[in-house]
Amino acid sequence: VICQSPFKTIVDAQSFLVTYYFYNMQKEFAVTGMRCPSCENLVKEALEELYGVEEVRVSHSEGVVAVSYEPSLVSTAAMIAVIEEQGFKVVS
Repeated sequence: VICQSPFKTIVDAQSFLVTYYFYNMQKEFAVTGMRCPSCENLVKEALEELYGVEEVRVSHSEGVVAVSYEPSLVSTAAMIAVIEEQGFKVVS
């Protein structure tokens, strides 16, 4: 087993198979302006289009957007920009 940051690389010597496992991170954003399920879908669909975003959970009633992502492929700044492009404000 060989480890390389930010990936974990596993080498199977018998089949010469190399598998890369990405390390996921999770980030929650407090977002204002979301008022309905349509707002949730707008944010969710926009974030899911970013390369490196793996899962998005949005709650308009709580004002929270939770994102599971690969930090070597997408930045939090890019995610914030996408949320704000949809017309909402990220407050933290």
